[in-house]
Parts: sequence; structure tokens; C-alpha cells
Amino acid sequence: MKNLIFSAVLLFSFPVFSQTNFEWDVIINTPDLTQEEIYARTKLFIGKSWKSAEDVIQSDERDAGQVLVKVKILEHVSHYRYGFKYNIVFLMKDQKARILISDVECVYAKSYDDLWIFPPLLDQYPQRNAKQITGLNEERYLTLIIKLKLDLQQIVNNYKVAVLKYSPEW
Repeated sequence: MKNLIFSAVLLFSFPVFSQTNFEWDVIINTPDLTQEEIYARTKLFIGKSWKSAEDVIQSDERDAGQVLVKVKILEHVSHYRYGFKYNIVFLMKDQKARILISDVECVYAKSYDDLWIFPPLLDQYPQRNAKQITGLNEERYLTLIIKLKLDLQQIVNNYKVAVLKYSPEW
């Protein structure tokens, strides 16, 4: 029964992601907003989303409408801890914003206090030698992948809200 419920959750979870192969590329129409306004909202979003914007911003080209952010995220599954790094590129021009998340990679893996296998980032559990490749059983591996995708998708969703529903009035 538990496996049936878990399978149903997996089946209905994957279609909600606006990505392929751990790459997100989302264009947001921003009617009536200039590049400068989108840029200001993007910088505010970055400042609110990460502890130190200065530490994560790698490139900031205001006139070109480009900001590159390099970020790390920690995921937990049972007693396993995984660290992932990825890039986010924010692009903007009058009436359009774009967010690209790419280069997602596992850079840290521990089980209790032991170093662990860096799992590949796949949408499905490998069919051959899966436990040796991922270091996890199928349920834990898919849980890790779903958690990571949800967290990355949430960045996209939060950015959309930050750009579209920003209100300077208080």
C-alpha cells in the first residue's frame, strides 16, 4: 500500500516541473515593466532569497540585463545528506524576464558521518546496478530527486511572483 501511494505521488509530481534534464528555462511576460524595473525586482529577489547576495552573485551586468548567481543547496533523505550546486541566470529586457537554472551537480554526500556516493541526476531510478550507482534504494533516490526538483522549481515560482506581484507601496 505504501509503495502504491508513493508511486501515485511520483506519477503526479513530475508533470508540474517546468524543466527537462535538470535545466529550467522560463520566460515571464512582464507587461508595462522596463528592463530597469525588472532588474531592480530581480536584485531584490536575490537579496531576499539568499543570505548573502554578494557571495552568490558572480556577474552583474545592469545595462545588459544579466545577473549570474551560483548557489548551493542541501537536501536530506533519511540519514543521508546531499549538497548540490547550480547556476541561475536572470535575463531581462523591456516587458520580459527570463530565468535559467542549469549545471545542477551533486558536490557533497554523506551518510551519518561517512562520505557517500554522489548520485547521478536522473528522472528515473537506474535499471542496472542502481544501488551501486546511486547509493540509495529506489524510494530514497526518487525522494531525493523530487525534493531537489521541488526546491529548484520553487525558485522559479518565487521569482515569477517577485517580478509580477511586486508592490513598492507599503
